[in-house]
Amino acid sequence: MMNKRSLTPLFFLLPAWLWCFARFILPIVLGLPMSFYRIDVSVKGLKYNFVGLDNWYNIFQDYWFPLILQNTIYFMVVETFLVLTLGLIFALLLNQDVKGKKFFRTILILPWAVPGVTNGLVWQWIYNGDYGILNGILYHLGLLDHPIHWLTESSYAMNLCIISQTWKDVPFATLMILAALQSVPRELYESAYVDGASRFQAFKNIILPYIKLQVIFTLVVQMMYSFKVYDTIYMLTQGGPANATNVLYYYVYRVGFVSMNIGYGEVLALVVLIITIVFTLFYVRSIARAL
Repeated sequence: MMNKRSLTPLFFLLPAWLWCFARFILPIVLGLPMSFYRIDVSVKGLKYNFVGLDNWYNIFQDYWFPLILQNTIYFMVVETFLVLTLGLIFALLLNQDVKGKKFFRTILILPWAVPGVTNGLVWQWIYNGDYGILNGILYHLGLLDHPIHWLTESSYAMNLCIISQTWKDVPFATLMILAALQSVPRELYESAYVDGASRFQAFKNIILPYIKLQVIFTLVVQMMYSFKVYDTIYMLTQGGPANATNVLYYYVYRVGFVSMNIGYGEVLALVVLIITIVFTLFYVRSIARAL
């Protein structure tokens, strides 16, 4: 039988549960039925027409969906690889006893503190074909003889968006891995150096096993961040040119709020949710295997 003392922890957890319900569960409960309707918007309000599974079938008939899914996966894989690699390198450097280490740590975290829209705006200026600093640097180095409008070239646009997002996300990976590195007893790899181990051998056999869980956590969380990219695409290219940089989150916005195809937009949002749940299960399973 539950007494007053046993109910106290539940009472303190209640606000968090209510917030999770309002933030995550309630939108799903309200949104799922909308995926079975065609919703017409007019000055008189919303008109609901039941269409069954037609909105779900539209995914298989959507000409752009395979390309957009491919763009999203490409963005996620490349950006996650760059962020994790650079984050590991910077974390290893900042873990050394070097002069000015605190200053460099402060500088490194600044991009992470910049809002996504501001980050996109800054890189939009950098890539600008008329007055952007990228063209200016390449011109003065003699690598260009005429300005290039980078974000209107489909061969450049996606990779430039990835670079912009990588600049913002690297501090997160660096801080996560650096925190793990600082938990490694320094005596372990110092004694390994004394015994003749190279830096790579010490990293592989001593440091990496200690930070494995943190690296897995950083990997999966960064994959989810990259998969849900929106603000950088919105500010830089708005999915163009010719959908070369269109990704799922931006496509949901275009379908649901620009084209006002609310029913199909809800289906796309649920697809994103399902994929995110798969990432979460992958993370939990990876952690369980690593323990």
